[in-house]
Amino acid sequence: MEKNNTYIKKSWLGVLVLSLAFFGPACGGDKNNSGTDADTGTPGQTYTLTLSRDTAWVNTGLKFAPGSIFHITAREKARGEILTQEEDPIPMSGHGSLIGRVGQAGRPFPVGMEYRVAGNSLNVEETLYLGWNDRDFDPPADSGNAREDLEVKIQVIYTDGAPLLAPADGIWAANTQPNFNWDEINDAAQYKLEVSQFPDFRLLEISNTSTVTTFNLVSVGVSTPSIGGTNTSDTSVTLPEGVHYWRVRAQLNTGRTLAPSYGWTDWSNTFHYGVELGVLAPTAPTILEPKAGDTFTEGETRIFEFTSPPDPSGLVWRHRQVKTACGESPSINSEDPESGEPSPWQVFQGSLDVADPTKSPQYYGYFTSPVLTRGEWLFRVETRDGADAGASRVASTDLQASVGCEEFPEPTTGGYPGGVT
Repeated sequence: MEKNNTYIKKSWLGVLVLSLAFFGPACGGDKNNSGTDADTGTPGQTYTLTLSRDTAWVNTGLKFAPGSIFHITAREKARGEILTQEEDPIPMSGHGSLIGRVGQAGRPFPVGMEYRVAGNSLNVEETLYLGWNDRDFDPPADSGNAREDLEVKIQVIYTDGAPLLAPADGIWAANTQPNFNWDEINDAAQYKLEVSQFPDFRLLEISNTSTVTTFNLVSVGVSTPSIGGTNTSDTSVTLPEGVHYWRVRAQLNTGRTLAPSYGWTDWSNTFHYGVELGVLAPTAPTILEPKAGDTFTEGETRIFEFTSPPDPSGLVWRHRQVKTACGESPSINSEDPESGEPSPWQVFQGSLDVADPTKSPQYYGYFTSPVLTRGEWLFRVETRDGADAGASRVASTDLQASVGCEEFPEPTTGGYPGGVT
């Protein structure tokens, strides 16, 4: 990945460079190469645009309509860097990654390599904007930090699913009993709501039907299937802290009053909502590799891989390491911001599914150690909550390694939980 950690000036520029080409069906006469007359787009058509390195936001010219979905895809470069910058529009996303917003005053959301954003009654006629998660668009030409142009494709899809309204996608709050709201669909006899802690909805927290477009977890009785398959009924449900995915579809009556004919629409676009009950330390990360007891050899480097449970407001990580002479006990002072030469805070590189289908996917990260020289090494992986910009509560896990110290029986190679600071 490219590295661009230099801030020269803050400059939110207008749309400077935009090239727009069309693939798929032939373009109609209402479209031109600027994209400003594309309106709601042609169903099934893919639009390709280029984000210039010196452009903050690009107006795609594509306007939202009820039932429309813009499926955005880009290549690896859209991930940006794994380093975070607190002054970026989305500080919990990679620096220089692809982001979007709905309208000029919309809330920025992460896009990355792939994302779907849907139209609803709240954003009709608003335009899709794409940009960089960055505030420096004019690095010196000789700095080596100049960003390359990025090609982005937007496929226009139309669905008969119910457009979701609130909680907005990606929002997190302390409310454990939110109202779920979506747009009304003509001829809908009822709606089915599903909520899950899994993005593939393999296990459901809530599965219920409603004849109205607002679902209140306090006042509406719900049927919640347990992992064992037994349904339980309650007059209210409280969502636990964590990330919750939700979607809706409608059952339509396309027949007559005396001869009804029912059928289900597609599922809506999926939204996720985070319940965050306070700025608390996250669960300590789990180091996958190296394992406690592994042999470390002088002159080698080791890749450290680790996971951590998802956090409602996002999660970032960093690592520290310190070395002492053979036979001594290395330590890191959590109260000293320079102890162990901490790396900058970074976003997780991806997520890993786990073998247990009842457990949600884990955030996944990795880093490469320096060249290992003779001595006693201590490595620490730290995580902090996205809402905790001051890093007041940090969770950590340690792994100690002895390199070339065979004549010293102690300390032995092993893993030690770092705890919470």
